[in-house]
This record gives sequence, structure tokens and C-alpha cells, in this order.
Amino acid sequence: MRSFTFNINHDPVSKGRPRFRVINKWVQVYTDANTRKYEKLVSESYIKSQDNPGIIEKPLVILLVFYMPIPVSISNKKRTLLNNKPHVGHKDLDNLVKSVLDGLNSVAFIDDRLIYSINAMKVYSDQPRTSVTLIWDDIYYLTIGEKNIQVKKNMPIYIDGVKHVFIGIKNIGDKIPNVPCIYVHNNKVYRRLANVRSENT
Repeated sequence: MRSFTFNINHDPVSKGRPRFRVINKWVQVYTDANTRKYEKLVSESYIKSQDNPGIIEKPLVILLVFYMPIPVSISNKKRTLLNNKPHVGHKDLDNLVKSVLDGLNSVAFIDDRLIYSINAMKVYSDQPRTSVTLIWDDIYYLTIGEKNIQVKKNMPIYIDGVKHVFIGIKNIGDKIPNVPCIYVHNNKVYRRLANVRSENT
């Protein structure tokens, strides 16, 4: 299993409700500016994090800790007591989760359908932020010919004495390296020789 943790250094922001407007007699649904700005920050926080794993292509678990700001009206003595205690005030947990996942979709993972488990909590803190941990298995199980094998991304695979490199899952628009390689597309395994179009294994 692999994991990666990064922080979003900003007060947690809930996903806003869908907004509606009429343009040329057509109803258009849009996201409010505050939510869009925060989701952009979420994306940038991941991209700028050192050693981020790029776009994850495997089923994953997400752990979220929302460190909520302590109201300024609270006395210093009470602030200390509230630090890291459960937050039960304004801002629903599910909407906080939604804004982070939407900001990471297509940036940290291909699609949020890959998420099979979420563990989220919100606590008070003097340092408002969101801690995000992604956990996934980097092993792929492939059937090549009559063989069932376990591989990792960038792992060499030998077929008929020819060295191929497993490059992971191919999506529309992804470039394929001009070297012998193996990749997965629409749940099927393909191989490609240098300067030869893709074919089923």
C-alpha cells in the first residue's frame, strides 16, 4: 500500500448549493464563486505538494481532518480547551468533504468513483486547515496471454523475449511512449511495440 498526505492551508469551505440563472430562456446551473475559488486552491495545494504521486488510477481510501477555526469571541482560556476538540458548529461535514473531493477530481485521481472509503472528521484548531491523506494499492493484476501477473507502474515486462514497460491506465488524449509498452484501456490490456499501433495482447 502507498499513501500521500498534504495540507490545504485555508479555513475549510463547505460546498455551496447549486445556483441557477436564466440565459436566453435557458436555465443554467453553476457553482458559486467562493466554492470555485476554494476548489481551485485544493487542486493547487495538491499539485504544488512535494513528491505528489500525480493522478492516481487505482481504488483508494481518503482520510480527511478538517481543522476548523475557533471563534474569535472565545476567551484564550476556552480556546486552549477547545483545541482539537470535536467541532459541532456551523458547516456540515458532508459539504466540507464534497468541496475537497471536487477540487481533487481529475487532479489527484481519475474519477471520484475510485474512492471506496472515506474517513472524515472536523475539530477546532488555532491553525485552520485541512489534512488530506490518500491511500491506494499500486499493484495491478493483469492477464497477458495465458498468464496472470502482478505489476507496478513503470515495471518491465518481458513478452516473447521483448522488454516492455507497463505505463498504467491510458485515457483519451494520453500519449503513449514510442517504446515497447503495456497499458490498460477500458479494462482491457494492450501492448504496443515501438512505431507499431496498439494491439490486444
